Amino acid sequence: MALPTSAPKVTCTLSKPLMADGTEGAIKSATLKIDRDLVWVATGETLFKEGVTIPLAGGAITFEVIPVDATGVRDSSGNTVTNWVYSLRVVVTLANTQERTIDYNFQPRIGQTVDLVPHTGAVIIPPVVTPGTVDGGSL
Repeated sequence: MALPTSAPKVTCTLSKPLMADGTEGAIKSATLKIDRDLVWVATGETLFKEGVTIPLAGGAITFEVIPVDATGVRDSSGNTVTNWVYSLRVVVTLANTQERTIDYNFQPRIGQTVDLVPHTGAVIIPPVVTPGTVDGGSL
């Protein structure tokens, strides 16, 4: 899975799950979604909101996303957008063989490296949408 090469990127990581005594669990699956379809204007590439599977490597995961304050992003209606929300759903198996599903909602900014922690509440920064056009026409 590759993002547009000209887009800025933020690296996100999630460590392997641990029990209270330090016993390791395992990440069974990880699915990344966006709250809306996005278009990287420079190339016209669309990032669809539907979930994609994040590859697992050594009990932890690392992946890249476009930061939510990047310029040059539009929604599928042609509106300039910032502050969209990424959601990561992870299924973990704990050391006692119990499965647990954890949701992470996050909004990475340019220049950040994101270490994910569980988040169950609403994301604080609301999405911003402004009308716009590309090359004199709508997207």
